[in-house]
Amino acid sequence: MRALPEQQIEFLNHRGEKLVGTLTDPEAPHQAAAAAAAGTAPVVILAHGYMSSRNSELLVRLATAFGRSCKLASFRFDFSGNGDSEGEFRYGQYRSEAQELRCAKLHLEQQLGRQVVCMLGHSKGATDVLLYAAQWDDVPCVVNLAARYELQQGVLQRLGPAVLQQLEETGQAPHELVILDGADHCFTSGAALYELAAAVLPFVSKHASTVTTTAATTAPALKYATFYEALSKDPSHKMIMDAVAKDAATKAMLRLPLNVTAFVPTDTAFAKAAAKFGLGNDTSKLMANTCLLNALLKYHIMSPGMTQAKLATITSKNSMLVVSSTVNGAKKTTAKVLKFKVEGNNIRVQGGATSATLGKIRNVVAGKGILHNVDNVLLPSADLTTLTQMTGCKVTL
Repeated sequence: MRALPEQQIEFLNHRGEKLVGTLTDPEAPHQAAAAAAAGTAPVVILAHGYMSSRNSELLVRLATAFGRSCKLASFRFDFSGNGDSEGEFRYGQYRSEAQELRCAKLHLEQQLGRQVVCMLGHSKGATDVLLYAAQWDDVPCVVNLAARYELQQGVLQRLGPAVLQQLEETGQAPHELVILDGADHCFTSGAALYELAAAVLPFVSKHASTVTTTAATTAPALKYATFYEALSKDPSHKMIMDAVAKDAATKAMLRLPLNVTAFVPTDTAFAKAAAKFGLGNDTSKLMANTCLLNALLKYHIMSPGMTQAKLATITSKNSMLVVSSTVNGAKKTTAKVLKFKVEGNNIRVQGGATSATLGKIRNVVAGKGILHNVDNVLLPSADLTTLTQMTGCKVTL
């Protein structure tokens, strides 16, 4: 029987380490690409266990079973310090691995146009997906395969009694329990693996099918007190948050209850901008130019806060980037304009030299404002001399 199409995918975790994964797709390449472009391609994330990797026999077999029996794509990756991923192997790291699941989900949705409909973890990975669900609650289906169930002794030894009290206070979520007689921890026997597939595949199919798979599907609206909090919680904004940490004025501004709309480029978008300026993969010069960065960020902000539905009703609006010019000997200030165009179930934001579309993370409530991730940096001009004149910044990239 012919193997299912697979491709290696690389992405960054919340510490900037490269993680390596494998996307197994049941569709032919051209069909998968069309579905991804429409944002309708469902995918299941598979998480490996302690001192294991994405290529464990169990995960490889499950990926094949999902593809052949359920026609579902799956994505499995090596946690940091495991397999082919960067980073140092450490004991524990449950919260860190939950963050890496978050990074994987956002990469699949924002960069590959996939819709994550389920997370499945085995052994330690099962604990990771449960922790993920408790923190973000944005995946409709979570599957726990053989997570350690008697944690009391280990928890008391390593984390203290307060954790047990917290678990008792938070209660339990509804779940379905299936016990496979005779199965060992890794489901190594053929019969156990067959029974596992028979139990898991219908469960995932049932819950995944309840997800609306239309191009309009996006992550549920998130709510934060400030833009600073919203940005700091999203691992795709590590670059901009590193730059903000060095600028007290910008940090203070982001902590205000601003009634604005912010189109925030992801780390991938800043990398594309660096390449546009001839910097290759080196974003450090761009992110270190505080004056230029602040000016460009103003170009991504406008008043008031507007959701995607509101943006669809307008064609243009002034940004907060104000430039000076001299007309007939008199100085004149003008706000640079952003233009908007509805494209299917998305919005294209047009700047002077570049445009961007909204990412999967959009309509995020940040205090009185609204935040939308975008896939490109909006530039009023791609010419460095013109940028210098517009922003008043010394641009030496």
